[in-house]
Amino acid sequence: MRFWCLIVLILGVEASAEPLYRKSTNYYFVKGSSALMLMRQFSEKGPTGVDGERHIFATQWEVQWKIKYQQDDQKCKPGEVTTIVGMTTTLPKRSKKPEKSGELEVRWANMLAAIKRHEKFHEEQARRAGNMIEQAILGLEPGLSCDFVKNAASKVANKILRDQHKVSRDYDRDTNYGANRGITLL
Repeated sequence: MRFWCLIVLILGVEASAEPLYRKSTNYYFVKGSSALMLMRQFSEKGPTGVDGERHIFATQWEVQWKIKYQQDDQKCKPGEVTTIVGMTTTLPKRSKKPEKSGELEVRWANMLAAIKRHEKFHEEQARRAGNMIEQAILGLEPGLSCDFVKNAASKVANKILRDQHKVSRDYDRDTNYGANRGITLL
């Protein structure tokens, strides 16, 4: 008997799924035989950050949400929430592969490894935002109409997005867009 009660309790709890995750990578091409030449190319061709400056790379993320509503007793509430995290990274790519391996290629590899570490922070931040949005929407009180609940969900989700994007922007500012953490060829 206790076994069946435990199963009923487990099945009765609403499970939260991880957000769906979609990632894409864009490239811009650079060429040069020295670190200075490549750094100049980054500053001319690199993606523009939220600060309006060009950088070696950029990561942008967004979260979308879909809500299935439950209606009963003249009330509406979120029944199921799906969040989708989208992330786009823009990276440099050498237009011509170097003919010989040397110090510049080691620096290039180290820079790309530093970009991956930096990008990981943004990915974790985006996933965290997706989870927070899902939990916040599921925690909303029932409303008299689904439109009321939809508006409340949008308000709480957009607040979470603003707060989490600020964390990402602060991280970029504090690390000088990763330059303090190895995202450079110099």
